[in-house]
Amino acid sequence: MTVKQDATQVVQDLIQTTLSSLGLDLVSLDFLTGREKKLRVFIERKDRAPVGMEDCVSATRGLDGPLEACST
Repeated sequence: MTVKQDATQVVQDLIQTTLSSLGLDLVSLDFLTGREKKLRVFIERKDRAPVGMEDCVSATRGLDGPLEACST
């Protein structure tokens, strides 16, 4: 495994763990590069109900701190 693959796996594991605690599942990740680097996270609810705005806000707030800590 390369360093990039290791880092990707660490981020994916962190996101899965965090989302799981919020009642959400990780569907997929997109790492976008360019002038600004972005991470796009696709989620679904564990109960398979439709994902609502509250779920997106919860995921964003829940992931903000752990991802920020991971990036430093």
